[in-house]
Amino acid sequence: MTDRERVTAALRHQQPDRTPYVIVLTKRAQAAMRDWYGSDDYQQLIHNSIHKVTARPGPKAQWLSDTVFQDEWGVHWDRSIDRDIGNVCNRLLPERDLSNLEVPDPRAPDKFADFADQIAAGHGRFIRFSISFALFERAWTLRGMENLLLDMVEAPGFVDELLDVLTDYAVALAEQAVQHDIDAVHLPDDWGSQ
Repeated sequence: MTDRERVTAALRHQQPDRTPYVIVLTKRAQAAMRDWYGSDDYQQLIHNSIHKVTARPGPKAQWLSDTVFQDEWGVHWDRSIDRDIGNVCNRLLPERDLSNLEVPDPRAPDKFADFADQIAAGHGRFIRFSISFALFERAWTLRGMENLLLDMVEAPGFVDELLDVLTDYAVALAEQAVQHDIDAVHLPDDWGSQ
């Protein structure tokens, strides 16, 4: 069986010849593995069953300093402590108002420019298109966690409107991704538990 067949069988509740798996390491763990093996060759030993592909970020995505990264929405991530994701250090929606929210273009011409190459790199594996920070996570990065939780109680209409905007963006990305040879669309949204 290929890894793609193994994952597909497992999703169908069928017994594959061996259990498919995915191992994702933090930057610190990657460095430790690189030091132990003397190179990045350890990644070939891990041989994950699932291969993640992503859309290119928009033009706003850039490093603002050695430790602060701005994503395509304009959210600033301070990676001085948590070097993998970081901590949000700005608030794009300080008020319950979406009029100034700049949504990245999910249909930008270069959004999927290298998608075929990403897919080819995962040959034989289950290809998963990942839209990280899609709904709840994106909402709190834009609004702030405390504000979003209060909004859910005090202004559910605003939350509905915000989540509709984010859902429209994610759907537009997924519509483009499924035109390629992928196996799944994954929204790894964290609702407060891992």
